[in-house]
Amino acid sequence: IGHTVEREDTPAVRGMVNAVSYMVKVEE
Repeated sequence: IGHTVEREDTPAVRGMVNAVSYMVKVEE
């Protein structure tokens, strides 16, 4: 993915990003 997203760097957002990244890695 690797595109910059302008969003508040909060623990909730970080958790969502990490969860999505994990799912993407598993699907590869």
